[in-house]
Amino acid sequence: MDYFSARAYGRNHRLFNDSFTVDGVNSATQVIASLTEVDAQRNPINGGATLHLYDVTPHDNGTVEVRAEIDWDEDLDIRFDFLCANGLGK
Repeated sequence: MDYFSARAYGRNHRLFNDSFTVDGVNSATQVIASLTEVDAQRNPINGGATLHLYDVTPHDNGTVEVRAEIDWDEDLDIRFDFLCANGLGK
């Protein structure tokens, strides 16, 4: 079994799709993700917006695609954390 993690940052609001390169990921990788608002120094904060993470999809090209929603009228700084595992079960 191979476990690894990755982190990615972005800015978004409302419903959006995004894709991140994560070394070691393929379509059989199991991926758990979290979505967190961050401040200007990239420290996690519990801000006023509500954040929803709907879909997390690993792909054979080494990317993880996410669909999420931030209930806010303008872009917020956000962080995705990914916990990945290869070889767990089929």
